[in-house]
Amino acid sequence: MKISIPLKRAKESDEILTFTFHWFSSISGHDKSFYAVNTDFDATRVLIEGTPERKAFFNDMDIIAEQLKLFRDADIPILWRPFHESDGDWFWWGAKGAETARELV
Repeated sequence: MKISIPLKRAKESDEILTFTFHWFSSISGHDKSFYAVNTDFDATRVLIEGTPERKAFFNDMDIIAEQLKLFRDADIPILWRPFHESDGDWFWWGAKGAETARELV
């Protein structure tokens, strides 16, 4: 979705937007790589300094942050839920357990 659509809508209403998305794995995967079965991306490696997973993860975060800044700069509150359903093992961010998912935030 183009970020301009929800930004325009938020400016024209009193709604509070919630952003929940299926984050495709940062390095490897096929098809819908937000599903753990479609990637070998290991979220525990994001927590280790110097790993390719950490570099890719934070690169993605920087891109996302630029989009979120548009809302901040427009003084529009949003609820951002980057790792929804992290208590399950079906998404890569939850596949390594709740502790790892908690550390990603």
